Amino acid sequence: PAAVPVPLLAGPDNALLRRIRHAVMNSGSAAELTDALGPHPLLAEALHVRLSEAGLARADRARLFTVATAADGIILATVGGDEAVQAAGITGMLLSARLAVPVMAAALDEDGAIARTAEELRKAGSRQLALAPYLIGPEVAAGV
Repeated sequence: PAAVPVPLLAGPDNALLRRIRHAVMNSGSAAELTDALGPHPLLAEALHVRLSEAGLARADRARLFTVATAADGIILATVGGDEAVQAAGITGMLLSARLAVPVMAAALDEDGAIARTAEELRKAGSRQLALAPYLIGPEVAAGV
């Protein structure tokens, strides 16, 4: 291919990917569009590092495994519908293994999804919740 565009998206967002695909097709080039970036273990590592920087998780410098954590439950907030929540959930499982705390994904663009997920984590015993964005930026609507 003449070019390989990589959507700067943490997970799938069908509406945005459709627009990108349309733009690539209309460009007239022999470009091949890739999938979104996640789910991927490197995204779980990046989330772990950012949570550590925010004081919500400590990381062992040698292996980046948790020594202690201030949050005992984490919500990965994403946009893009059920498929995006499922993809974020996979990265959440990888992050959960690193932090040894429950991690669940929820949609920012679905009314009440964050609150429902927080309640689910509380019912499971979590008391100190952290909300971690699982998005890069261009996929977030201004109102969200």
